[in-house]
Amino acid sequence: LNNQLESELKGLKESQVSELNILLECIREKDNALVKATTEKGELAASMVEKNICLEKLATTQGLNNQLESELKGLKESQVSELNILLECIREKDNALVKATTEKGELAASMVEKNICLEKLATTQGLNNQLES
Repeated sequence: LNNQLESELKGLKESQVSELNILLECIREKDNALVKATTEKGELAASMVEKNICLEKLATTQGLNNQLESELKGLKESQVSELNILLECIREKDNALVKATTEKGELAASMVEKNICLEKLATTQGLNNQLES
């Protein structure tokens, strides 16, 4: 009986050792899977941090673009305003030039009329002198 019991006990021990080894192997596999999942989760978190940094940079760049676009629009409006002022000055100078040219023409016409009158006066004076002599 002792030998039989000892043999059965040995069989039970070997069976339990085998079951324990199977359990340990399962635990190792789960640990490895957990390590892998944790690593992947860490890599994903790092990737998300990088993406957030990129998104922040993009938002900053977009903000700068909007600011530059606004400033450019302001410059364009300012330049248009300056061009309008210059155009107005040019128009005023053109009008002044037209007016001066017109006045010069009128003065020239007046001078021609005066010269005609002076010639007539001289002719009349000459006739008076001739009649008088």
